[in-house]
Amino acid sequence: MAQIAILKIASLVVLLALHTLSARSLVVDVGIVIVGGGPGGLATALAIRRSAPAETTIAVFERDELLPKGASVAISQSGWQALRAVDPEAEQRVRGTGTPVVDVGFASLSGDDGPGPAVRAGLAAVNLVTRARRKVVKVLRGEERGGEVGMMNTHLWHDVRSVLAERVLEVCGEGALCTGRELVAFREPSPAGDSPAGDAGQQRHRFELDFSCAGASEVMTVRAGCVLACDGVGSTVRRLAPKEPKANEVFLSEGRSVWRGVAPGSECHGKATFYRSSRSSGNSGGGGADASAGAGPDTLAAASSALVFPAGRAGGASWTVIAPAMPGRAGNSDDARRRCLAALESAARREGTGSDGGSDGGSDGGSD
Repeated sequence: MAQIAILKIASLVVLLALHTLSARSLVVDVGIVIVGGGPGGLATALAIRRSAPAETTIAVFERDELLPKGASVAISQSGWQALRAVDPEAEQRVRGTGTPVVDVGFASLSGDDGPGPAVRAGLAAVNLVTRARRKVVKVLRGEERGGEVGMMNTHLWHDVRSVLAERVLEVCGEGALCTGRELVAFREPSPAGDSPAGDAGQQRHRFELDFSCAGASEVMTVRAGCVLACDGVGSTVRRLAPKEPKANEVFLSEGRSVWRGVAPGSECHGKATFYRSSRSSGNSGGGGADASAGAGPDTLAAASSALVFPAGRAGGASWTVIAPAMPGRAGNSDDARRRCLAALESAARREGTGSDGGSDGGSDGGSD
């Protein structure tokens, strides 16, 4: 009980400090700052809260307001194991957002016959086994449990984030999640100063971070003993931190652009369909689907592929398009849709079909 009381007091201190900060542009001290409020950052907060002393203050900063965005994800077994170790309650809630994939198919972007006979036979066998499993579970454990059986489950990225955000507020306190805060400056003072006497945690503040506040002109300055960057591939922390390697120093280009999105009005009825160009599938002569396994980087970079699969429990379809790299990045959803359609049309021309690839590409504004 004493540990819970200390945790609530620490969270209240952070919450009051942040409210005071937004009003007066003061400095607030936090033990551990997590930049990025996606599933990775939120799960990190839960993991730290589980193992850190109760008096350690934790704050997650996210630039958006947790409004719906993103496409869908599938979580691997190792991912489920990690989430279970971090917070079993969060794991069960995330599982409740999923919908099963019960059928898998392959098709060609160019409209030809797709994979060879061996691959089609293998897929048919897998799908048959999955349907049989569903029927058995429905008989033994009821219609609802049987309906949850599939090859894998897919989840809307936003649903996963929402569940984890709710859990962070429950476990870490109301002051632990700060939305509408975008990192604009990162400093590592030298020498680092100590926390003032009586400050919760008595931790050395090695870093100073400035956050702009949505809808306000003030800049929030946060002093932290530890900063964890969970803000994705285009990490602002990496870009601003003076001692961190920059993106071009740690990432290798695969020569591809990727678009993802959700079409709420389309239904897959539990089926995932993979679309591949004949250049990548090696099927120009009706052969096997894995000729790309021995292909060189130039061949793979020139290939295009797509995937359509169930979006999540709320319904709809999630889609992904992968194509040879296009210069630059999309500035908004309309730009992303235009670039995605251009990539599909280019893939169709390479296939020699003269069609638009048979896809509406950016139906819901995927981003690259």
